[in-house]
Amino acid sequence: MVLCKKGGDKGEFTQACYRSSTALLGVTYLQQAYGTASASALMMVGCVPLYNVAAILLLMQKENGKKVEKRALVKSILTNPIILSIIIGFFFSALRIPLPLIGEKTVSSVAAIASPAGLMAMGASINFKRLGSQKWLILISSACKLMVFVALAIPVAVHMGFTGEKLMAILIMMGSATTVASFTMAKSMGHDGELTAGAVMLTTLATSVTLTFWIFLLRHQGLL
Repeated sequence: MVLCKKGGDKGEFTQACYRSSTALLGVTYLQQAYGTASASALMMVGCVPLYNVAAILLLMQKENGKKVEKRALVKSILTNPIILSIIIGFFFSALRIPLPLIGEKTVSSVAAIASPAGLMAMGASINFKRLGSQKWLILISSACKLMVFVALAIPVAVHMGFTGEKLMAILIMMGSATTVASFTMAKSMGHDGELTAGAVMLTTLATSVTLTFWIFLLRHQGLL
């Protein structure tokens, strides 16, 4: 990639371009718009595991020309804490294993503070000198995340017959802010995470404007 001078930046840049905050924003937007979030469950089942596996593949490419060993790749996927959490959650959901009341309250409390806590931890670890040197990568990845990919994906989705709640789910999946989990993933895979952190911050700030624009446009066209 011409824009990325360091080999490790390629993985961070690509991850920042595609990885969305579907779990948090998806449920919130769909519930506010339609009173239900049934499409968000399908969206998370379909894209969250793929997001994480793709992120591992990208972030293991730390240097140009370095080949990734299959054994190391499989180990990284199987031991990744985010993927393990998804598998455990699916296991509990599929088998309908009940949690005690204290367990449910604990999980709900942790879920409520997970994203803000992640953003605070990310902000505290940022090197602003390094961040400034990557401003163009951050701006380009954020533009791709919030505008370019949505402009490419939504017409295809409409052509395929998606409207209403399903189209909203696709919009969230493509055009919401880069998730803070991408910063955690980058750090856990040995990257400095500065590029990812900048993209998370910028897209989080800008997404209220860009998503409002897309929702207004689609509603004006009678698609939502």
